[in-house]
Amino acid sequence: PTEARSLSSLTTLKVDKNPLVSPPREIMKQGTRGICRYLERIHQGNTSGRLDLSELGLHTFPEDRERMMALKSMAINANHLRQVPDEIGIFTSLRDLSLSNNALISVSILVGQLHQLVALNLDNNLLSQLPSTLRTLTSLLKLSVMDNQLAEIPVAVRSLSRLKKLFLDSNVLTEIP
Repeated sequence: PTEARSLSSLTTLKVDKNPLVSPPREIMKQGTRGICRYLERIHQGNTSGRLDLSELGLHTFPEDRERMMALKSMAINANHLRQVPDEIGIFTSLRDLSLSNNALISVSILVGQLHQLVALNLDNNLLSQLPSTLRTLTSLLKLSVMDNQLAEIPVAVRSLSRLKKLFLDSNVLTEIP
């Protein structure tokens, strides 16, 4: 998988008609350059603990989860994600999660298992609600959900006693409770 990135002279990679789950289909459609870029970012994330899969055209959450469980930081910004799946709950070492500029309509309740999370960025999505399990993120210092469809501040957010920064600009809030 990420070992293919070491083929620095590779100009063509044909893997059609294989039951691959990684890289995702949308990456495979980008050809050799897109595949190598994706694999390089996965490798860098595994090496540094900071994964950045921003602006890759992803429609689904990466399937490479078992190789990424020790991550401290994950950014999957400016893609086409519609939901944060339940699998997010396995990244229990995450301290920083950024999923801005996607098309998110839902976030799994299992985000509440990310107890070490100190910063969560969900800006510029289509979220009308946040999971109630956010209240279990007792280490959270910064929550940014600007440019969404939130009509009220979720009750779960009100119980985050360590929260220092809350960004709610450009939602549909009518009052601050």
